[in-house]
Amino acid sequence: MNNAKTLFTFITEKAGSTIVEQRYSSDLDTALREWHGASQAGLGPFPEDTYDPPNPTPIEETTGVWCYSGIAPDDVFFLTNIVATVGLPFRKDEASESVAE
Repeated sequence: MNNAKTLFTFITEKAGSTIVEQRYSSDLDTALREWHGASQAGLGPFPEDTYDPPNPTPIEETTGVWCYSGIAPDDVFFLTNIVATVGLPFRKDEASESVAE
């Protein structure tokens, strides 16, 4: 049985490197939290314990594109663009897998 989820692409600039990673998820919030802890950029767990957790900012005049930035645990600034590709089919066993690489 096929399910439809959104493929989110995370394009991160950090310390002179560009890292591109992807996650399947039903929504941006879940994708962001899962990606944050697993990112090869070394961002660590999503900062749930902060008073005002960071939220991606929608890019004006676009659909399904956001900007997200912060300071990684190694005190290095990162900037991430997130792009959603809506409704790509996937197999049930792929639901929690990263499609990076």
